[in-house]
Amino acid sequence: MKTLIHSRRSISSAARRHLVGAFDPALPEDGALIIAEVLRDQFNALNDDIQNRATSADLNNAVSALEARIEERVTETELNDAVNGLNAAIDQRVTQAQLNAAMSTAVDNAVSTVMPQTSANSNQVGVLSEQAYAFYDQYQFQEVIDKIDELINALRR
Repeated sequence: MKTLIHSRRSISSAARRHLVGAFDPALPEDGALIIAEVLRDQFNALNDDIQNRATSADLNNAVSALEARIEERVTETELNDAVNGLNAAIDQRVTQAQLNAAMSTAVDNAVSTVMPQTSANSNQVGVLSEQAYAFYDQYQFQEVIDKIDELINALRR
């Protein structure tokens, strides 16, 4: 007959369960003497496994929680309404061709409104009625500077 090693007797039963761990279906070995310690370890491992499994109350609670989450979901009708609303919004959006036409019209209107006014700003500045001298003339040079200042001020209006 086969015998089991009895060295585990010197440690506590809780420590033995920790070392033994889970249930071992190979114990006790066929033809081995019945040793209470080995059977106790096996039964304790099975008990621990049973205690750690979900109870029917745990399963019922989980099912109830899942059912509540399912009820919170969007219905098919609500989803279809949302899709129809999005499709309607898409149908009403501005196309690229419409946007290009509107921008072109706006630019044309702005140019036709501002362009005549831009040239009119400088129409108030008179022309110089001077001729160039062969020598430096301080009076003539000052008159050119004044005329340039007048033109700059007119263009800034």
